[in-house]
Amino acid sequence: MPFDIPKVELMHSAGNCTFDSVIKKYNIENSAVGILAKIITRADTDQCDLAPQVV
Repeated sequence: MPFDIPKVELMHSAGNCTFDSVIKKYNIENSAVGILAKIITRADTDQCDLAPQVV
């Protein structure tokens, strides 16, 4: 499945990264994945307040 390119379902949108799109599409509800998602979103977007451990 293509991802993170224009005009595909799994890509950046509304300040979220592709990983967030995957979590939403597949309805993943796991606390460890939630923590990882914050770190990945912080690293992949300009949302500096999400995960202070990412420099």
